[in-house]
Amino acid sequence: MKSVFIVDDDPTIRNSLEDYLGFRGFDVMAFNNGQLVSRVLEYGTPDLIISDIRMPELNGISLLRRLKKSEKTRNIPVILMSAYEDDAILKDAKKLGADFFLFKPFPLDRLDKLIEKILRTMENKSGKGT
Repeated sequence: MKSVFIVDDDPTIRNSLEDYLGFRGFDVMAFNNGQLVSRVLEYGTPDLIISDIRMPELNGISLLRRLKKSEKTRNIPVILMSAYEDDAILKDAKKLGADFFLFKPFPLDRLDKLIEKILRTMENKSGKGT
């Protein structure tokens, strides 16, 4: 079972994504800020992280920066989300290694397609593809 971390300070979005992805068969852990994710990553890593950008304590860009600096977490694919279109943030996210960016609200089938694409790419890179 593939694991996904969801990071969003909005409980409605966080809970909706957690329920939806759990229903889709993923092992899901949800967090309300990036600082909590950083602590949990000491014990294990997910197959994918979906994170909001604007959050208290540790925002999505700072979380992405931490992930990409660490040998243990640098290869975890990251989808960043935001309700705000900001070209500077998009540029930073891309430069830091975000795999995809979604503007809220987004259709769940689009998220499904992104996740499938990311996981298929990761399996092919690791030689586990079918």
